[in-house]
Amino acid sequence: MKYISKMTQTFTEGALLLFLVLTLGQAGHAEVCTVDRLTDAGEGEGPRGDLRYCITSARSGEDTITFEVTGTINLTRALLELTASVTIEGPGAENLTVRRDTGGDYRIFTVGPSTTVVLSGLTTADGQTEQGGGIYVAGGRLTLIASILSNNRAVGRPGGLLEHGGPGLVGALEVQKAYYDKLK
Repeated sequence: MKYISKMTQTFTEGALLLFLVLTLGQAGHAEVCTVDRLTDAGEGEGPRGDLRYCITSARSGEDTITFEVTGTINLTRALLELTASVTIEGPGAENLTVRRDTGGDYRIFTVGPSTTVVLSGLTTADGQTEQGGGIYVAGGRLTLIASILSNNRAVGRPGGLLEHGGPGLVGALEVQKAYYDKLK
């Protein structure tokens, strides 16, 4: 009887270990979402869709958004705040623009508190709001690489980009080979 009991205990421990490895291992699993269209409807399926869909899908804190399209993404409303760390890798600032088109005044990207965001290879344009029209870093960390901030506006504050720690928040900004155009 002791042998069967020991064997059952060993099997149960093994099954529990396998369950934990499979479930916990997937919780932090980095995913890649590919932007395959220039629309702004929040549409997609699986690991492919428009930028709004891919931002919504990026939740592990280690995800990457890539692009297989070039051109201009005309936003119809503000993008969701980036609340999970993510890398957004565009095809080159001269090849992809994300811009405010319709829907009133709003910024293009907001980096939320306690997040690390890398934006590379894209142009952020025509954002318009009270602060940080192009990008607003609200306590998170932003690395901006080989990108352009163009024609973004803010009322009484920097239009292209605003890093703001605020009370209890620590923000950080690193800029590598980025270009500001038409700051207002």
